Amino acid sequence: MSLDRNGTARHRTDQAAERGSGSRSRRAFLIDGTAFCYRAFYAIRVLSTSNGRPTNAVYGFSTMLQSLREKQHPEYLAVAFDVGKPTFRHQQFESYKAHRKPMPDLL
Repeated sequence: MSLDRNGTARHRTDQAAERGSGSRSRRAFLIDGTAFCYRAFYAIRVLSTSNGRPTNAVYGFSTMLQSLREKQHPEYLAVAFDVGKPTFRHQQFESYKAHRKPMPDLL
């Protein structure tokens, strides 16, 4: 699953599923973990531990992931995160992620 520019979740059905047999298609989801965390951080504004450590991103991430599992029942699920440093994409495409704001310090 990925998020488009409007924050809408997108997914693809596994193409290897049997067709025409009446069985439900198998589904595979690939989550952009960094985008999920970023979205959760801003969706739940005030949530922290007793010593002030923010937990809104962790709570929101786990809640969204659990909701996806309960509603979509994926057979396969993977979460990928950015490596946090420039990659070959930055070298090939100067504008790669140029529109993104820097990650908030609290996140």
